[in-house]
Amino acid sequence: MSKKPHAWLAAVLAGGIAVVPGCGGGSNQHQAGETIPDRLLTQQQVQEQRDQIQSGENRRQILQLRNRSPRGNVPDETSRFQVLQTDTASSVTLPYMNRNGTQYVSITQLSQVLEFHTKFDEDKRILRIGDYGVEFEFYIDSNTVYREGEKRELSHPSIVLNGAVYTPAEAAVEMFGADMNFEAGPEGLVLHPSNVDVAGLHFDDPSDVGDPQLDFGDDPNDPARNETEETSLRQNEIQNGRHRSAVYAGIPSLPALVNVNESSVISKARNYLGVRYEFGTGSYRSTHKFDCSTFTQFVFDAYGIDLPRTARAQAARGIRVDRKSLRKGDLLFFYVPGRFKSNRTVGHVGIYMGNNKMIHASPEPKNGVQITDINKAYWKRTFLYGKRYTK
Repeated sequence: MSKKPHAWLAAVLAGGIAVVPGCGGGSNQHQAGETIPDRLLTQQQVQEQRDQIQSGENRRQILQLRNRSPRGNVPDETSRFQVLQTDTASSVTLPYMNRNGTQYVSITQLSQVLEFHTKFDEDKRILRIGDYGVEFEFYIDSNTVYREGEKRELSHPSIVLNGAVYTPAEAAVEMFGADMNFEAGPEGLVLHPSNVDVAGLHFDDPSDVGDPQLDFGDDPNDPARNETEETSLRQNEIQNGRHRSAVYAGIPSLPALVNVNESSVISKARNYLGVRYEFGTGSYRSTHKFDCSTFTQFVFDAYGIDLPRTARAQAARGIRVDRKSLRKGDLLFFYVPGRFKSNRTVGHVGIYMGNNKMIHASPEPKNGVQITDINKAYWKRTFLYGKRYTK
């Protein structure tokens, strides 16, 4: 007769860290089953299936960490952190640090390897981590963390040692597992290079990537496709507040922004051209700065569309839009490439302006709110999907 599993094991098998409802919403549940050939699935279903497999692999790695006894050569909390190169041509190892029988890893160093931005709030003692917007928050000397706007509770607190922030290794796997190619090695977390070729990928790459399927396209059924911002706003006045989707009823395409004039959204966004970018910034009204997701949140809030704080939480909402069917006002989501990243998770968001143009808050190619031509290899290759929002 099998024994009843310990509470912690049941929690890991159920999904790892306990989830507390927060502003980011809940997570999707998937049923296990046989693998379906890719050709019979939509692109979204294929990605969901791959995410499910990766989630299972992450839980397996957590179980390995739980069941592994600390080795004699694992440094204790008085040891200074060091990144161990297992193979300079391929992988790096982030060694475990033993603290009262629990294996910790430095998320400060992990963030560096993954090329994330970080910002430490000394007053609130919070480490914020992400690509071009905050996705992770670790509260020091607390079990509380946030991932993609969702509050979670760890089994042990995050701590500061030797100027670096450490968190339990199993928590690092649960928090960052989707962002990295890794395995739980005997001496530390081993990070492997991405299987997505991002070498030499740069903003100034030419537009031709040799694959027409990666080209962006405006929705041919978009009634606002050839409108200027000025004529669109005048049309709205003529319609006495009625949305254009009512005038163009019957067009077989995805719904537009409800009760929102798309060109008006673009005009609103343009008002903030040149506003400085700052990772992890607070409200624009108090800081007069944006990061990528606070910019989209701020612009859409003016039209009564309540977007979450983080880019990934924003990506979880709305109607999915293909790169060939974009409309003004759609949000565009990209990954930010990195050598040791999985290169499949949302790292940046911008607002589509039509005609292969995007307005966004970014540290690159220049700092601040800017208009970018996305008809470039960098944006074509890092694009994940678009989203259209309704109230």
